[in-house]
Parts: sequence; C-alpha cells; structure tokens
Amino acid sequence: MELLKASVSLVPWIASKVAKHVAYPFKVSTNIKALESSLEQLDAQKRDVETTITNADRQNGTPTEQIKLWLREVEAIKQKAVEVSNKYQQQCRCIWNISPNLWSNYTISKRAAEQNGEVMNLCERGEKIPAFGHRASPLAEEMPVSSSNSFNLELAYPLITGYQKVQNIIGIWGMGGVGKTHLLKQLNNKLFKDGIFSVVMFVTCSKDCSEEKIQNEIINKFGLNKSNSKVDRRRTIFNFLNPKSFVLLLDDLWSEMDLESVGIPTPNCIGRIVVLTTRSEDVCRLMEVDEKMRVNVLDWNEAWSLFKGKVSEQTIESNPLILKYAVDIVKELGGLPLALITVGRAMHDRNDPSEWEHAVELLKRARLHEVELSGRDEPVFEVLKFSYDKLRDNNLRECFLHCSLWPEDHPIEKNDLVELWMGLGLINENSIDMAYNVGYNYIRMLQYACLLESTDNDSQVKLHDVIRDMSLWIISNEGHEQDKWIVRSRASNQSKVVIKDETEKISLMYHHADEVLLIPNFRDTRLTTFLFTSSCLSSSIPTLEIPILSFFNLTVLNLKQNKIAAFSTEICSLRNLQFVDLSDNEIESLPSEIGALVNMKYLYLQGNPICTIPTKAIYQMRVLKVLDLSPPYYYVNKEKQDKLNFVRSLLETLERLPEFGALGVELDNMEDMVRLCQLYVPVRWLTITMSLWQGSTFSFPSEYFVSFQPSKLFSLRLINIDVVDFIGTNATIQANISRGNSESPILKRLENLDICRVGMIKVPWGGLVAPKRFFPFLKCITISRCYDVQTISWVVHLPCLRELTVSGCPIIFLIYEYELSEPTFPLLKLLVLEGLPKLVKISNPKIIFPALETLKIFECNELEDFPFSANYIPPKLNHIWVEEHWWNAKWSQGLRSSLTEYVRFLY
Repeated sequence: MELLKASVSLVPWIASKVAKHVAYPFKVSTNIKALESSLEQLDAQKRDVETTITNADRQNGTPTEQIKLWLREVEAIKQKAVEVSNKYQQQCRCIWNISPNLWSNYTISKRAAEQNGEVMNLCERGEKIPAFGHRASPLAEEMPVSSSNSFNLELAYPLITGYQKVQNIIGIWGMGGVGKTHLLKQLNNKLFKDGIFSVVMFVTCSKDCSEEKIQNEIINKFGLNKSNSKVDRRRTIFNFLNPKSFVLLLDDLWSEMDLESVGIPTPNCIGRIVVLTTRSEDVCRLMEVDEKMRVNVLDWNEAWSLFKGKVSEQTIESNPLILKYAVDIVKELGGLPLALITVGRAMHDRNDPSEWEHAVELLKRARLHEVELSGRDEPVFEVLKFSYDKLRDNNLRECFLHCSLWPEDHPIEKNDLVELWMGLGLINENSIDMAYNVGYNYIRMLQYACLLESTDNDSQVKLHDVIRDMSLWIISNEGHEQDKWIVRSRASNQSKVVIKDETEKISLMYHHADEVLLIPNFRDTRLTTFLFTSSCLSSSIPTLEIPILSFFNLTVLNLKQNKIAAFSTEICSLRNLQFVDLSDNEIESLPSEIGALVNMKYLYLQGNPICTIPTKAIYQMRVLKVLDLSPPYYYVNKEKQDKLNFVRSLLETLERLPEFGALGVELDNMEDMVRLCQLYVPVRWLTITMSLWQGSTFSFPSEYFVSFQPSKLFSLRLINIDVVDFIGTNATIQANISRGNSESPILKRLENLDICRVGMIKVPWGGLVAPKRFFPFLKCITISRCYDVQTISWVVHLPCLRELTVSGCPIIFLIYEYELSEPTFPLLKLLVLEGLPKLVKISNPKIIFPALETLKIFECNELEDFPFSANYIPPKLNHIWVEEHWWNAKWSQGLRSSLTEYVRFLY
C-alpha cells in the first residue's frame, strides 16, 4: 500500500518530465530565439565588463582571476550556441522554414534550452563578480619635495588625468630656478599616490642628455635586462611599456629627443603621457607638444612667505629697518624661487641693518627683474652669487666650487667629495678622522646655505643645475675665462679636449676612451687637477695617448673605475702629485718607481687585486697620510704567499712614516693580525679573509686588541672564518671595564660591518658589553652566506643602525626573538632579506620600525608574516619590494589591501 502511494506521488513529476521532452521538437524555434536573446544580453554584459577593465587600467586596476575565468566561459558558451543556431538554420532550409526531422528538432531544441540556462547563469554570475582589483602600487618612486600642493600643480595635473581632453605630450617651460623641477616632482608624487597609471618614470635629462642615458636610466630603474646594444635596449623598454599605461616625466630637456628611438611607445592614445620641462619654448615646439604650460615666478604673497620662511620671522621682525630692507630684497628677487631660497638662507642670522642695506644695493645691480626680457642667465647668477659670497670663508667657497666638477644633475658621493677636498689641501687636519668630520661639516654648511641639496640616499648630495651653472660662471671669471676649468661628461658629444694656457682643472667623468683626446698646445701646462673616472679605459694609461708627461704641475689625479691593468710608470714621473685615486681597476702590482712620488699624501687603490707592493719605495713617500689597499669585494687572491710576504713588511714600513694616518688592508692570517696590533699603524678599512675556513677563529676583543689603542677602525669585513667572537674572554672584558671602557677599542668607531661566509657569530648580549655599547656608531651591516647562523637578535638595539642586509643564509629562521625592554631599530631605514629559505618570521609583533623606509624580501618562500601588522605600518615606509608570485600566493586579502600602496614587484 505504501509503495502504491509513493508510486502515485511520482506520476506528476514523471508526467512533467515526459511533457518537457515531448515538447522539445515542437518548441525548437522558441528555444533558439530565447537562446539568441540571452546571448545578446550576455554579449552586452561582456562588453561592459571589458570596458570597465580597460578604464580600470587607468586607475591602476587589474582584472580579477574570477572575471578572467568568467570571460573564458562566455567565449566557450558563445561558440557552442553559435554551433546550435547554425545547425538549426541548416535544418530549416525546406518549405515554410520548418524542419520535418523530429529527432533533429528534439536534439537541437534540448541543447538550446540547456545552453540558455547556462547563459542566464553566466549573466547572473557576471553581475556579482568584481571585474577588477587593485594592483600593487604603480611602478614609481615617491620623491622628496618640500610641499605637496601648489597653484601650478592644480593647473598641470588635469592635463595628464582629464578624461575629456587628454594631452599626450605636455611641455612645461620657464626660466631657470623658477620651479619646474619642483613641479615635476610634485606631479610624480601625486601620480604615485593616486595610482592612475601603471608606470610613472622620472628621468633627469640635463644639457648633456642622450638617448643612451635615458635608456639606461629606465632600464636601471625597473630592473630590465641590460644590453650594450641600443636596438636591444629599445626593444626591451618598448616591450615593458607597451601593454601598460604610463607617464614619462622628462626633467630639464635642452634639445629635441627622439622618443621612439629610446623605446617609448608612441604617446597617441589614452594612458600614454609624456611630460617634459625645459627652459626654452623652442624645445616644446621641436617636441611637438600638445599643450604648453609656462611656469611663472611667484606672486608677491608667495614670494614673501617663502623668503620669510628661509630667513625666519624672528630675524625680520627684530628691527624695523631689517623689515624694510627685507621687503626691498623680495622685490629685487622678482619672485624667482631659487633666488628667494638661497638669498633668504644667506640672510638667516644677519641682525645688522647695514648688512641688509648692503644686500639691497648688491641685488639692485643684478637687475634680476629684467632677466625674462633679456634671456640672459647672468642676472640670476649674480643674485645666487650673493649666497656664495656669504659663506664663512674662502676655504668653504673653494670647497663649494669644486662640487661643480661632477656632471650636471649627477649625485655626488659624500666620501668622494670629502676625499677630493682633502687631496686639494682644502681640508688639512692632522687626524684623518678629524679631516673626514670637517669635510662632512662643510657639506652640512653648504646644505644649510641651500647651495647643496640632499638626495634620497644619505651618502649623496647634488647640485641644482642653476647653482652649478652659477658655480662654473664664477670659476670662469664671470664668463671671461671659459677654459679655466673644463668640465664635461660622456654625452657632451665633444671628443677633443683642447687644453688652453689658462686651463687649471679638467673633469671628464663617464667618458669612453675612444671619445676623448687631450691636446695640450704647449709643453708644460698649468693643469693641477685631472678627473677621468668611470670611463672604461683600455688596459693601461699609455694606450690612451694622453700626454701625461705634459702635466708636470698635476697635484690631483683621479682615474678610478677604468679597467686599468697597470700602474703606469709615467704617473711616477709627476712628482708634484699629492692625491691619486686608482680605485676599482685591475692593477695587480705597484712599480718600484712609485717611490719618486715624494709629495704623495693620499693614495687610494681599493678594489684592485694587488699582490705585490715595493715597501722600500713606499718608505720614500715620507708625507703619505692615507694608503687604501682594500681588496675587491668578491675577489679571491690566488697568490696568498706573495701577499703574506709583503703585508708584514708594509705594516712595519708604515709605522715609520711620520704623517701616516689611515690604512686599508686585507689580512689572511693570525700572525699578520698580531703584528698589526703590535705596531702603531692606524687602520681605517680592514678586511680579514682566511684561506682555510675550517677551525679559524677571530676574537674581538682579545689580549691582542686590548693594547691596540691607535686603531680607529671605520669599516670591517670578515670573510671565510669559522667563528667570529665579539665577546672575548672574561679577562679581556674585565680589563676593558677596569680601564673605564666597556667597548672594544678597535670597534667603538666602526660604522660598516660586512660578514661573509662565517660559521658562528658571537656577540655580547646585555650588561656593560651589550651590542649598543659594543657597536655605538655602527650604521650598516651586511651578513651573507653564513651557513650556521640561525638568528641575529643582537642587531635590534643598535642605536645608529640604518641599513641591514641578510642574504644567502640557508638555516636562519628568525631575525629577532627576545622580549623587548628598549626601543628597537630606532634609525633603521633599509631592511633587505634575500635567499633565506628557512626564514619563517622576522620578529615578534612588538618590534617597531620608526624610521623604516624600504623593505626588500626576495627568495624567502617560507616567510609567514611581515615584521609589522596591518594595524601598525611604519610611519616612514615608502616601498616594500617583493616577488609578485609570492605576494599573490602568500598573503590574505586584508593584509594585501593595507600594504598595496607600498608594494613594488621585483623583476
């Protein structure tokens, strides 16, 4: 009975199914029309999605994986539906357009009904799936700039981003110092933050710009494949940019530039923008810009506010006469921002009204307000020279002028600058440490005077191009002696350098050897300084055909980074030389004739694979102060025995030189280390490389170093050592404490520490010999290929640490693990973690990074967390560099959303 009831209840269901199938042959036309109607709706929805994705690309969007799958399914169902429709049309080619084949009608109608259901399901799914998500922030870099908004920014930005009328090439022009570069940096930062374009490129052009320079800058900026072929570089750049939306920002363009030859896709559609700045409206015409925008000088209110901010309101209001003269000065400066900044800073601490009155008279003579009418730069230079004249003494002024020996818009390494000043005799201190300190103080004074600018790299400074032009104008006796200093770089397109009677200094940086021919027009020149660096010279100096013997008066010679294979004996004939830099070449030995350089004070040979040195010849250089023989970074010396023979005799020789102040040297055995500690030889740059790794141990401090008071170690590299022990014996520690000195004497001035291929690192932890007291000034640590190191917790409290790089350590699993009791990483700006396959965690969540700007993580596939949470992001964080596949696979959507604006992908 129950079975009968169940059977009866199934009858309606069975009947409906049967009726559905029986109806198929007679509803074929209806089902086909319904399918076609649904397909039209799906196709329209698909076009809408594609339009949304296209527009999203301009908002730095990327299609989601779900929507990509949906689009593929749409294409598949469309193809099936077209097949069904075509088959039906073929069946209907008979009388009255009705197919008499019932079985064929049945199958076609059934397939049409089923596919119509699939189409309607896709339509419903398509409405719910997000079409796009946000990529990691655009490939761009935020640039340091004083303010974020300005009237000019409000005018320029819509020209780039406006949807109604987009100008593809925009030219921004105006006189030098008016603020074009400042505006372009503001545009860069706003584009970076808004994320409208996939790529934002800021390229500095300058007078000596070339297509090659722009290509190399783009390739280096985005880590693209390098090539010596211009065609290959062009293809690489084009393939990188072509599928992306981009903005190219060209700063300080002086002549026409063929963008197509560089590899820039033609900016003739939405999403491809080129913005250039130039001093000349003619350049805008040559570049065929779609829109020109002139940057004018500041109005009175803006000019007064800027000037008052540089002088200080307290100084201006300290005396009614000063206020009157300040107003007069601002009027004379004509609203030129660079002049307002430099002159304002020069008057910052001037409280005598007579000085202000004198300043007004000097600035009136410059007639700056006429510069735009005359087109001459000299009035601007005369105004800027006011700041130069206000520097404290002639020595500082000379230091400033020598900054112009570097190429335009090129960063200047602070150490290179200070060492040049030392070589020129502009810094003459008995202590080398004091000389470097004085040099860095000079740099700070020039920055304070707004004559040098900071960069995003703490180790570098740069000159504003107009300030540099002013400097060269001063050097040339206000334009009357153009060849007094000859300063050119590789892209100057001038291969011949004619040395005139008045030529005193030559700077040819970043040239190729076959581009330069020096031609003196007399036997003995007045030339005292010759800088020819990073120029890919031939194997030795004579092959250059440089008339080196004509430079008898030469005192400063810099030929670093030129692949030079031999120290030429011709150099040894220039007896007036006091400074020679042949760093980063391929020199293996020094000639015995080097002893003829009796006036030599500074000899920099770091980065050369030097195996032999004539120590007797070195002894003849009685006024030698600095000798840097630090080895190349990745060089392994093949002739250890030769090295063993000369190091000890060299140390003994240097101890007998009365002026000697700093040595850079590599030691490869304990005997040399012991001997070094017994001698009065101040070591500034020390590399310790053991030839046999197993069983080697170096201890700091040890019984040897307790008495090693003369050492003032600045940089230490430890390579191929089994155990590095910074703890030492209890007796050694107690000896230090009893002297009132809990830091190691040779490490208390240490700023750079590089540890490579070291098994175990022992560092004191807590108490009187805690890391912060042991390394009080340590700024940069690199730990690489240390196969037994599991954690480096000792780095976290170093008070001055700014850069930390850990790479190629296979078993390190944690950077820091202990509980916190003091502030962590107070100054750390850069953290790089590379090739750490076992790294699971960087630190506990209580660690903070108050100064962190850049985090780079590469090949750390097991890393499970960032060193900070989505709730706390370091306040100064700019960039997180990661691998794209790791970023997409590893992290939750919430964390990705919080950090997206900081993320950059490593290519």
